[in-house]
Amino acid sequence: LLTLLALRYADYFTVTSNTDFKRFTTNYPKYKNKILYRPNWVSITKSSSIIKHENRIISVGRLVEQKNYEYLISEFKDTYDEIEIDIIGDGANKEELLRQSKKMNVNMNFLGKIQNERLLNVLKEYKFFISCSTYEGNPKTILEAMEAGCITFVSDIPNHKELIIDEVDGLVFELKENKLREKFNMVKNDIKLSEKISTNGSYKIKNNYSLEKSVEMFFNDFVDLSRKNF
Repeated sequence: LLTLLALRYADYFTVTSNTDFKRFTTNYPKYKNKILYRPNWVSITKSSSIIKHENRIISVGRLVEQKNYEYLISEFKDTYDEIEIDIIGDGANKEELLRQSKKMNVNMNFLGKIQNERLLNVLKEYKFFISCSTYEGNPKTILEAMEAGCITFVSDIPNHKELIIDEVDGLVFELKENKLREKFNMVKNDIKLSEKISTNGSYKIKNNYSLEKSVEMFFNDFVDLSRKNF
């Protein structure tokens, strides 16, 4: 009901993903001319010469079912002495995830919440970023990880696949047993592919998801509205 009222009375209604754009224009054809695709933006940071962690993984998000950390833990079962996984975020499932990680012999650290400005610097320290989410909108943390030069692994949900071309500027994996681990091992052992993905991912974000580009789009939207109103 709230969505319908917003669509009826708004001048423009923005969505952050092409998937949502298609869904809204299909479900509300009467208002399709009001619906605009306007993706999230990220802060573009200066290049860093920090040596990235080779045997540590970072993931960011609330500790809830949507983020699917249970799958992440299961994929890295019995890797305690090989790989360390750092999770930034907090949530109701923390204790259960702690128990699962200990049971499956996974070296996992729950780092809690941190300020976004600090997060952007932290991401630069990691070579690998993973999102196992079962659904998303236009996830800003993935954009930030790619911009920071992380090799970014994402589950094969529609909104993720809008952002990443598999084995070009990131890795896309099925949410099935061993699929993430297979992709991870492949890239970890291929230096040339790793460098290509890191470079392409960062380049894509800097050229398509900057604050400047977002401001330009929204400014043009306001200009269009002023023309219509006058």
